[in-house]
Amino acid sequence: MRRLPALVLCLLFAAACRSGPPSLESLYRESLRDEGSTDASFGAVQEEREERLATVREILATRPQISVEEALQAAWLLLDSRLIEDLTLARDLALDAGERGNDRGFPLAAEAIDREHMQLGLPQKYGTQYVYSPVTASWALYQWDPATTDAERQSMGVPPIAEAIERLAVLNAK
Repeated sequence: MRRLPALVLCLLFAAACRSGPPSLESLYRESLRDEGSTDASFGAVQEEREERLATVREILATRPQISVEEALQAAWLLLDSRLIEDLTLARDLALDAGERGNDRGFPLAAEAIDREHMQLGLPQKYGTQYVYSPVTASWALYQWDPATTDAERQSMGVPPIAEAIERLAVLNAK
C-alpha cells in the first residue's frame, strides 16, 4: 500500500510535465467562465485576464500559423486588453478568420475596431460598445460615427444602429 501514493504522485507529475503551455482553446474556455464574475472577485479575475493576455501574446509570437478557430479564440481573448496593439491584432485575426470563411470573424473584428476607437477617444464605427454610468445606474451606447452606414454594419455582421439603441432597453431593464 505504501507504493500506491508514490505511484500516483509519479503519474500526476508525468502528466503535468506532458501538458505543456495552455492552448488558445483552454484559455478561451477559462475566459468564458469569467463572464459571470461579480464585483467582489473583479481584482482576481482582472489579474487572471492579464495572465491570459500575456500567454496569448506568447502563443501568437511562437506560432505564426494558426487555425481559423484559434484565430477567433485569440481575437476574442485579446478584446479583454486595453492596449491598442492588442486590439489591432484582435481585429486582424478576426478579419483573417472571416476572410478564411468563418463569418463569426467579421462581428468580432467590428467589436475590436470599436474598442480600439474607444481607447483612442474616437467615436465607434459599428455600435458594438456600451458604457455604464454609475451616476445614472444605466447603460448608454458609446458615441458612434454617423458616417458609418447600416450597410457597412451589415457587411461586418452587426445590427443597424437602431437595433443597437433598442438593446439599451434590455440592458437597462436588468
